[in-house]
Amino acid sequence: MIRKLEVRNFKRFRDATFELDDQLVIVGSNNCGKTTVLQAIALWAEAWGHWSQDAAASAWLRSSSSEVRTSADSYVATTLETIQSVAVTDFAHLWHDKNVREPIVLDMHARTWKVALELHFKTSRTIAVRPADSVRGRELRTCNLSPSAVAYIPSALRIEKTESVFEEDVLRARLSRGRGASVLRNLLLRLSESRDRWNKLTNETHALFGYELRLPSRGEPLSVFYRHSDSDNWLEIACAGSGFLQVLLLHSSLLYGEPVVVLIDEPDMHLHRLLQNEVYGRLRRSRESQLIVSTHSDVLVDAAELNRLRSVTSTGLVRVEHDSWLQDALRLLTNSDVHTAVT
Repeated sequence: MIRKLEVRNFKRFRDATFELDDQLVIVGSNNCGKTTVLQAIALWAEAWGHWSQDAAASAWLRSSSSEVRTSADSYVATTLETIQSVAVTDFAHLWHDKNVREPIVLDMHARTWKVALELHFKTSRTIAVRPADSVRGRELRTCNLSPSAVAYIPSALRIEKTESVFEEDVLRARLSRGRGASVLRNLLLRLSESRDRWNKLTNETHALFGYELRLPSRGEPLSVFYRHSDSDNWLEIACAGSGFLQVLLLHSSLLYGEPVVVLIDEPDMHLHRLLQNEVYGRLRRSRESQLIVSTHSDVLVDAAELNRLRSVTSTGLVRVEHDSWLQDALRLLTNSDVHTAVT
C-alpha cells in the first residue's frame, strides 16, 4: 500500500504532501483539490507504467548502476492520447499556473520503496517521463506497484451506447485510467465467466436495488440485460438509472481487477442518502485493498471512522479531530464553510 505522495507543480498544488492510510475519506469544498489528489495517484501509476514498460527504459534500467543517470536515454515520450487518467486537451493544463518550464514531480512512497517521477512538458500534446535525479536504480527495481494494481473510478459516468468485445489488456488499461464505464459490459462479461464473482456481483446489485442481471453473451454489439422482477421485461443496461450503473461499475471494477489501491471519486453521486451509506459500508467492509474516497456527502462523513477523515489544503491533507461539530457543520453549512472550519 502507498503511504505518502509528494506533489510539486501539479494542477492546483505548487508543493504538497499527502499522508495516506489504508482507508481515507477526503472532504472539502468544491475545487479544493479532492479529485486532484486521486488524479495525482492515478497519473503516477500511469506514468510509471509508460516508463517502466518501455523497452528502451527497461534495457537501460537492467544495465544501469544503483544511481539513475539523467541522460536522454532515461526519458520516455508520452502523448496526450495515451494519458487518460486526467482528461485535458493540452498538457499545459496539468502544470500549476501553467509553469511548464519546471517539471511536475510525483513522488510515491510505499513501505519498502519510494519512486519520484518527473513529467517534462515538450509540446501541448507530448510530455517526457523519467525518474527524478534522487531515485536510485535499486528503488526502481523494487517498485512492485503495477499500473493495473491501481483502480481509479471517477465520478463522471459515461457508459457507451454500444460496446465491442475487447481484449484483457484493454480492460485493465481503461480501469487503471478511469475509463471503466467505457468497458462496463466487457467487465460484466468477464465476471460472468467466474461463477463465484458473478454471484457476488448479482447478490450485491439485488441487495441494493432488487434488480436481476442476465448473463451476458459474446454478441456484436455486446449487450447486458436487467429486470426488476420476473414479470418485468428485460432491458439493456443503457436504459438503467445512473445510480444503478454507478454501483454496477464500482463492484464490477473491484471484482474484476482486485486492485491493490482503489481511488473512488464521489461514490455517493447519483445515489439516494440511504443507498450512499449502504454502498460505502459494503465497500469498506469488503475491501482488503487500500481505499481512498473523495466526497461531498455528509452521509459518508458520518459513516467514516474519525481517524480516517481528512480535509484538503493547499499543502496536503489535514486530519479532522472534532467529530460532533464537523458532522453538525456538514449538515448546516456550505461546503466552503466546512472547508474553512476544518483547516
